[in-house]
Amino acid sequence: MKKQQDDNLKDNASKTGISALIDQRSRALLKFPMLDVIYDKFIEVITLPFREALNAEVLLETESIKSLKFSDYVQNEKSGSIFCIGKANKLSGYFMLNLSPDIVFLFLSILLGGNKKKPEGIKSDIRPFTAIEMEIIKYMLNIIFKNFNYAFSTVIPFHSEIERIEIDKNTIKIAKNEEAVGRIRTNLKINSAWGYFDIVFPYNSLESVKKVLSQSFLEDKIFQDPIWFDHFEKEIKNTKVKLELILDGAASKISELLNLKVGNTVVLDKFAEEPLYVSINGVKVTMGKLGKAGDKVAVQLLDDINIAKFNHIL
Repeated sequence: MKKQQDDNLKDNASKTGISALIDQRSRALLKFPMLDVIYDKFIEVITLPFREALNAEVLLETESIKSLKFSDYVQNEKSGSIFCIGKANKLSGYFMLNLSPDIVFLFLSILLGGNKKKPEGIKSDIRPFTAIEMEIIKYMLNIIFKNFNYAFSTVIPFHSEIERIEIDKNTIKIAKNEEAVGRIRTNLKINSAWGYFDIVFPYNSLESVKKVLSQSFLEDKIFQDPIWFDHFEKEIKNTKVKLELILDGAASKISELLNLKVGNTVVLDKFAEEPLYVSINGVKVTMGKLGKAGDKVAVQLLDDINIAKFNHIL
């Protein structure tokens, strides 16, 4: 009896250790800010191609990244789903695109000229797809892959292709059962019918791009989007900064400052013809010569302001 209890304790300890490791890697997935940036861009660019392909009103809503064991994900998926295995040049392994049965039915129904609404109760039994149906499924999968590639490429050069398509979830092997995977779900509404598709990637497959995905800012990669860059450039040029002109300073005792009165003269340690400082946010950026423009005081710059050198003060 004691031996059985000891064995149970060992099993529980082992499970706890594995679970702790999975949880640790799962938490690490949530530290990839660029995945959110990529997926936001993906949703932005794929909406129009979906509408054009289906000739229907389309709405996409994303859920936050969920981390779980690969075996748990597969077990929870319904029969009748389409599992598309993808291979990417930047990932050290495979990832998967999963179309829910509802979405598969809607794609086939609409593109084969049927109703654009899902009838009550889709049968859960699996039947082989016809050649025409498989071509339609591949057509929609290619739309998703093309736009996912584009979205990912705004962060890092990226290209992925369809490796194979599975309809039996028990044959999917993109990760070990206990391995942590990240799942990004997109709920898709076509007219009044809902379904979803998932992009699933093993944590280990992201190791080669972990450094880039861990960034909280895109650095110069963000400028690959010309629309965003034009907006960014316009806003930067319209940003107002305070330009200060400083004649000079002088040392003084506190007692002298307390005795200053209107009309007193403060003598600076500088001649009138000497240049003065031009500063932004307290940082000297160039020099200028004091003069007049009409009836107003003006300053003529003696050197260019190198914004690149002083961009930390803006």
